Amino acid sequence: MKNELTRIEQLATSQTAWTDGLFQKLTRPRETLFQFSDPGVVLTDDPAKTLTDLYKHYFEHLFVTPQYPV
Repeated sequence: MKNELTRIEQLATSQTAWTDGLFQKLTRPRETLFQFSDPGVVLTDDPAKTLTDLYKHYFEHLFVTPQYPV
């Protein structure tokens, strides 16, 4: 599995025109109980921070304010 992920990473970084199609292939719906929206792509220089920010937004509801309650 690690070899395949490394191969995909190399392909995605060397063939940027294929990145969207590659991402769609990797994330296509399979048997699933929940599916809320189409997947998207985020390009970032700091994946750990971006993942933390997304987690806080979607799971910790960081966007909730008195003007925008849950």
